[in-house]
Amino acid sequence: MDVGIASVKVSGKGNYTGEAKGSFKIDALSIKDAKVTLGDALTYNGSEQTQEVKSVVVKSGGKEVTVPLDSLEITGNKATQADTYTMTLAAKENSNFADSVTKEYSVAQNSGFAAAKVTLSKASFTYNGKAQKPSVKSVVLNGKTLINGTDYTANVASGKKVGTYSVTVTAKGSYTGKATASFVINPKGVTKFKVSKAKKSFKAKWAKSKTERSGVQLKYSTKKSMANAKTVKAKGASAKAKTVKKLKKKTKYYVQVRAYKVVNGKTYYSGWSKVKTVKTK
Repeated sequence: MDVGIASVKVSGKGNYTGEAKGSFKIDALSIKDAKVTLGDALTYNGSEQTQEVKSVVVKSGGKEVTVPLDSLEITGNKATQADTYTMTLAAKENSNFADSVTKEYSVAQNSGFAAAKVTLSKASFTYNGKAQKPSVKSVVLNGKTLINGTDYTANVASGKKVGTYSVTVTAKGSYTGKATASFVINPKGVTKFKVSKAKKSFKAKWAKSKTERSGVQLKYSTKKSMANAKTVKAKGASAKAKTVKKLKKKTKYYVQVRAYKVVNGKTYYSGWSKVKTVKTK
């Protein structure tokens, strides 16, 4: 029965005849103490989202009455950033309900930040005896480029020795978690590289280096393209020459060298030198 004035008529029977009429008032049912049940919780995704209201229930005369959602004007139920918000549910005018009720809801921080792709301004450096480090060029999550200072902060420690260094990006604002990237410092290239011929062999020489080097790797081939090249190593930081034997006589060889450094079981290489040629005796 709707809100308003309702009438009642009583008709006599048995020993009575005639009828009596009366009326009574039906007041709107207040929703200020209603129980509001929300839909699935929201998680930040970069777009505006609407918090669903599943049901609004109010007690009347010891019974629960479900309030039709189309009887309500709902405001404050749209949000974008991760935070806590308050929506208001107000009874529409001329409905069977009165007053209003508020309900808090939240947009949770996005916990998928660890999957973000961190791009550095430079991924590799060459050892120079000085501290070196890149900057964070971009952080992208699900196709969205995040904003430094708003969505994350970056901690970039510098490196000096040959090895791998980690960069940690920590989420903030509407994101939570951490993402990482890394950069490497490789050995300095070999200098003063020379090659001389010998009988069915050749000898490669280069400048000795005592810093950030475990040895020198040689690559040689009978083809200018270095196809099917073979490699050998001259081990030791102080190594400055290597003789390659058991070669074909009177054959032209193309030779390159590069420095290497072993750190915690991982080998780091410099770039290859320019190609030198030699013809065996």
